Amino acid sequence: MLFLVHGSSNSARPSFDLTVPGKGEYSLMNVFARLGYDVWTMDHEDYGRSSRTESNSDIASGAADLAAAMPVVARETGTARIHMMGESSGALRAAVFAAQEPSRVDRLVLTAFTYTGRDSPTLIERAKRLDAYRASNTRLRDRSMIRSIFTRDMPGTSDMAVAEALADAELVFGDQTPTGTYVDMTSKLPVVQPEAVKSPCC
Repeated sequence: MLFLVHGSSNSARPSFDLTVPGKGEYSLMNVFARLGYDVWTMDHEDYGRSSRTESNSDIASGAADLAAAMPVVARETGTARIHMMGESSGALRAAVFAAQEPSRVDRLVLTAFTYTGRDSPTLIERAKRLDAYRASNTRLRDRSMIRSIFTRDMPGTSDMAVAEALADAELVFGDQTPTGTYVDMTSKLPVVQPEAVKSPCC
């Protein structure tokens, strides 16, 4: 059983189960299902189809969301111990959860994992807006911002049709997304120590 944990700007299904017309397979869930995994994901608080609250959906609350989801997964699948993969701030959520609940996580995959964030150009830029992120529980996440995910590091290396499909899928939930993970990643890292994670990890 594999549980996928989404990042800061987009919800679960657009992140892991995206359809890009005419562009082949972009659903990670489909790929792992064909490999024989029972694949699960969920929207964290204030993302996608989840409830809208006064929370800024930070790393700690994301780990708490995972803890709340695990009894549901265990009940529906009969599996109490799972593989977990998180990306970016989702990797931080997954790592914190794995440290808190080692008996629940078998193997752990962390993609775009930001341990200390030291010298990260993206986090240096985000830190310039830290006061604004602290002042509001949401931030603008419009089509332009979603496109920037594909262009900010190595422009020209991504198929922008994927960016447009992601924006189409995500913007049905509105143009605002929580600030909590941005606050944590620019002011609180590290949020987990490697020795606290007991699962085999890559």
